[in-house]
Amino acid sequence: MNFLKVALMVVLFPFITMAQKNSIKYPFTFSSTGNPFIKHMYSADPSARVFNGKLYLYPSHDPDTATWFNMNDWHVFSTTDMKNWTDHGMKFSLNDTKWAKQYAWAPDCAYKNGKYYFYYPTDKEYIGVAIGKTPFGSFKDALQKPLLSRATKGVICTGDFIDPAVFVDDDGSAYIYFGQNQVNVVKLNKDMVSFDDTVSVVKGTTGFF
Repeated sequence: MNFLKVALMVVLFPFITMAQKNSIKYPFTFSSTGNPFIKHMYSADPSARVFNGKLYLYPSHDPDTATWFNMNDWHVFSTTDMKNWTDHGMKFSLNDTKWAKQYAWAPDCAYKNGKYYFYYPTDKEYIGVAIGKTPFGSFKDALQKPLLSRATKGVICTGDFIDPAVFVDDDGSAYIYFGQNQVNVVKLNKDMVSFDDTVSVVKGTTGFF
């Protein structure tokens, strides 16, 4: 398995002033030890991937004024030593789609075909996919419509339709897992942005979350 999916939600409290925030220029480099290690913005629900010997972190991003989980974009972070970090800035947002309205929640990223595929849930109903040339984007919406939805044939989801996680096997086969209360899975085509198989539910995962 070539990925680490961080399961715990971590709300990271900012400790710098609004003036300092407004002066941040990206990419923004910082050193941090202990937790929280991100102190200049609110973040949650990260997935972590190692690409070419560097760790990349893909969290959701809460606006400073948010009073609920009202994320609307995603930043990408990277490190080689877990102490010195780079915030590459906002690399994808709901405004980069023609269809997503709200709730830019926990994403994931995978590499194949010389490209980086960014999978993201929105609206508690959909999962989209965007493509980038580097692991830190920027990413461009691949389909301008959802890759998956609650209405996709075979889907069983009694909770929120969220939390995509992609596994690329040693033979190159790629699978996307997703859902809440049930773990749904479908094998992706070689292009990583389509599928021919029917979605199924992983046995024994009903009521999993």
